[in-house]
Amino acid sequence: MGTRPDFLLLGLLLLAIARPVLADHAAGHHDRMSMEERLQALEAEVARLKAQPALDRVDGGLRARSADGSSRFRFFGRLQADYAFYRKDINDLGSGSELRALRLGARGTVAPGWDYKLETEVQTGQKVRVTEGYIAYTGLRNTRIQIGNLFEMYGLEEYASAVDVTFMERSAAIDTFAPDYNQGVALSRWGENWSLGVGLYGDTANNAQAKLNESWGGSARLVVAPRHEPGDTVSLGLSGYWRDKTDNTIAFSARPDSHVTAFKMVDTGAIANVETVTAITGEFSWVYQECSLQGEATQVRVNRNAGNPDAVFTGAYLAAAFTLTGESRPWDMQTATYGRPSPLGKAGVWEIALRYDTLDLNDTIAGVRGGQLETVTLGLNWYPNPLIRFDLNLIQARAEKDYDGNGTLDTDQPDIAQLRAQLSF
Repeated sequence: MGTRPDFLLLGLLLLAIARPVLADHAAGHHDRMSMEERLQALEAEVARLKAQPALDRVDGGLRARSADGSSRFRFFGRLQADYAFYRKDINDLGSGSELRALRLGARGTVAPGWDYKLETEVQTGQKVRVTEGYIAYTGLRNTRIQIGNLFEMYGLEEYASAVDVTFMERSAAIDTFAPDYNQGVALSRWGENWSLGVGLYGDTANNAQAKLNESWGGSARLVVAPRHEPGDTVSLGLSGYWRDKTDNTIAFSARPDSHVTAFKMVDTGAIANVETVTAITGEFSWVYQECSLQGEATQVRVNRNAGNPDAVFTGAYLAAAFTLTGESRPWDMQTATYGRPSPLGKAGVWEIALRYDTLDLNDTIAGVRGGQLETVTLGLNWYPNPLIRFDLNLIQARAEKDYDGNGTLDTDQPDIAQLRAQLSF
């Protein structure tokens, strides 16, 4: 009887001691659960961040990519500001300045094997045009299939990017006849020492005119480079195009390798009764360390109907360049074009260049007297870094044409000095 209160007292004492211990155990279990939950939440956040596109700067541009690398995006653009000074002879060319190019665009990959590009340009008068806008399939080895508004694959100097061409302007001999951006489909393939591009094209996507029949044509370019090591490249190529003319007219004209002036020193005027236009261009290039040499020759035939004789025009250029600082122009076998030299030192790339350019828009049998143009251009280029470039071109031009319409040839020989500041990223 006397022991029951003792057991009761002992039980209460044990309960009092155990309660804090049990409470601490429960709290510890709760803390461990909270820590596990926090770790799981942190892991989930890390996984979410990894899944988001990664942003970085590449060559001054902005590029994004998905975590698995299956999709990519790159923002790019160019700015070219030109200044030209003309010493007139017969015709007033008009010294001045212009924003030669202002382009912005994006390119990338939306899924494995599928690329895209969209580029727009602001032109004089604040007009905006689409230069390139296409979807490309790249799922086959060394093959690219494009559909959209494309730059036709034609010529060595013409197909190279304007930001990489040695001189401020492409040669009149090739640029006068070359096709531009047009809506179509193109296939390009390349191997270790060759590149082939073919395409079928309609009119440009910027043509807002409503027409029953659209002009169609095709172009092709084949280039073989038996040697194309870094700083040691030799290439030979052939380009051609054919285009029907549903409006039955065409005209060719050219400036004196300077774009600030709007005056065309040679001009065929409108040629009527045209069915088709065909062209063929041969090209070669040689680069050895600091030295480079390239040239092209072209012939264009305007095929006419209604018993009118066909008209044939020709052009050619030869250009040489030398980098004073030791760099060499890089070769891209996929596009069969040269890029700009990349600086080896803090002084950047210093390059001198010389070009002879000739264009004949006369065909006496066809009754076309567009004139003859010859230019000699001396160039000095400075690339302080891969994104910025400054150019100085000194040009002597000589054109023979009946400017006043009196039946006799006039000879116009202006001198030109022009400058360019360029940003491309």
